[in-house]
Amino acid sequence: MGVFTVVHTAMVSIHGLSDGLSQILLGEGAVAVVVGGVVLAAIVLLHVVATRVSLRSPRSVQRTLGAIVDPVQHALSHAVSSHQHYDPADISPYFRVNGRPPESRDYSDLERNGFTGWRLEVCGMVREPQSFSLDDLKAMPRRSSITNHHCIQGWSNIGEWEGVPVSHVLERCRPLPTAQYAVFRALDDKGETMPDIGGKGQYYEVVDLTLLRRSKAILAYEMNGEPLTSAHGAPLRLRLETQLGFKMVKFLAAIEVVEDYREIGEGMGAGVRTPSNTAARPESNIFQAISPCDWFTQRLTRLSYESPYHISGNPSICISLSALDEVARPGRRR
Repeated sequence: MGVFTVVHTAMVSIHGLSDGLSQILLGEGAVAVVVGGVVLAAIVLLHVVATRVSLRSPRSVQRTLGAIVDPVQHALSHAVSSHQHYDPADISPYFRVNGRPPESRDYSDLERNGFTGWRLEVCGMVREPQSFSLDDLKAMPRRSSITNHHCIQGWSNIGEWEGVPVSHVLERCRPLPTAQYAVFRALDDKGETMPDIGGKGQYYEVVDLTLLRRSKAILAYEMNGEPLTSAHGAPLRLRLETQLGFKMVKFLAAIEVVEDYREIGEGMGAGVRTPSNTAARPESNIFQAISPCDWFTQRLTRLSYESPYHISGNPSICISLSALDEVARPGRRR
């Protein structure tokens, strides 16, 4: 990019910088050159200042830009649902894996026992908090779809997913009228699976309840006709086909229904949460002595947030543009 800029600027200057600026700006050589120089200098200065401010206060910049961009994105994309349709022949022969399964002893024990001891906690602002085993979820109404998974890293693969509609699980637990968001919590501790990027604590994502109900979201326990593998999020993962892949939490442990996500972590709607004190409850107790929902809730005011993933301050807006393209063309195949 630097070489291109230098070469391009040199070519413009040789061709006639003064004449070119005169045609673009005020129609007079010397004045046009001065005005053009001032404008370019202002652009460079703005870039330097914006870079320094964003590096010094990234969260402040993110919130400021979110206040401008999010309402527009919300108005344009909040009510869409996926109409993707692919045939079994379209399924990718290899579905790429992003990230690693949890490396804790508790997860290994659950996997070795076929996740028979695992349960999905649904708690928070619901009239009937419940805990579901994998067999409980499989006994509920099923939904399957063959869709194109879009990763924020730029790759995509087609796969078939089967599971229970999120809306059905929510209806069983009856969210309160003031509830607006669902916090999807994973068994995955980023301190173990992604220590190289400084991740630590339990991963979570927040999704708007309205979006969950309209988007045909499912809690998937099967992929391509087989039980979900640990590499792809066993025992249960969220499938939200209008969103980018990182919103579709794998290794689900709990769903907490809340009114306001801004009280969670730094209030950005996604990331990892870890107790700030060193005397935190050992991880094994998360599964044995206390439910995931209770463990997270008790530490709500002592949590830190560090996320290399989240790009929008609004948890209902991390939409895949490719998915939108498919939304706009029901039944369209690629």
